[in-house]
Amino acid sequence: MPNSSADITQIINIIEHFLPLSTSFKRLFGEMLHFEFKQQGWYLLNQKEHQLKIWFLINGSARAFKKYDHSRSNEQTLWFWFKNEIIINPKFYDNLPSSYFIELLEDSHLAYIDITSLQAIDDPAIIQLLAKIRMHYEKLSTRHYEHIKRKTKQQLYDDFLQGHPDIFNHVKIKDVASFLGMAADTIYKLRRKSG
Repeated sequence: MPNSSADITQIINIIEHFLPLSTSFKRLFGEMLHFEFKQQGWYLLNQKEHQLKIWFLINGSARAFKKYDHSRSNEQTLWFWFKNEIIINPKFYDNLPSSYFIELLEDSHLAYIDITSLQAIDDPAIIQLLAKIRMHYEKLSTRHYEHIKRKTKQQLYDDFLQGHPDIFNHVKIKDVASFLGMAADTIYKLRRKSG
């Protein structure tokens, strides 16, 4: 799929939230990006696979989840990604196999850069960029799990809905419940209470 200059600009804007980049870095990075459309339900990554690409969500959503057996009823949703977010499994940084699956929740437009291209970028900015992205998501993850421990179910639900008001248009209630550490029935009750 040909690279759209608007899409490349969107990706560069995403990564410049983490680190200002030189013109030459931006040009090189843009040339290495690949673009694709994938359908809802597509697995970007399977549990125990190595992540060989970094994905950028231009439009769409995805979730990270673990399976504890072969049924869909025994899953734990660990994370969500939405428009303008970078999808990186934490194990990517240490070249270890993923501890979870990454699934698209709706038809999505993505860009990616593969690990071989990343390694070919001869610029110290790439190391800084990856370190800043890693720190950012580690902070978000730590904050999320602290909130689960400290906040009431109502507070968790309200906060999550405030950040993602249209979440239930493309995410199943059971997956939101799992992510927030509560039962699906609790989410149904909170939704009814909120009107």
